[in-house]
Amino acid sequence: MTRPEMLKFLQENCRELLGKECSHVNERYEITKIGLDAVECLEVVKAFEQRLRMSIPDDFLSGLQTVGQLLDVVEKCDRNRDYWAPERLAATP
Repeated sequence: MTRPEMLKFLQENCRELLGKECSHVNERYEITKIGLDAVECLEVVKAFEQRLRMSIPDDFLSGLQTVGQLLDVVEKCDRNRDYWAPERLAATP
């Protein structure tokens, strides 16, 4: 998935969750300004995990402020997909 595809995927998920158009959301947009609550934000992350078949560790999500920072984390975990594979993480003590 390319970076523009990731942004579009995020916009579509936000639109579905919020019931309003989110095509104006860009990488500099603050996550808190989108209007997602904490649970909805985690649903967006889960959608990325399911779509890309990988896991994003919770500690990677703390302190994120912008959409661009979230996409950076998604890219990092996608590039290291084998390391962050859900089945590997589940087997790690």
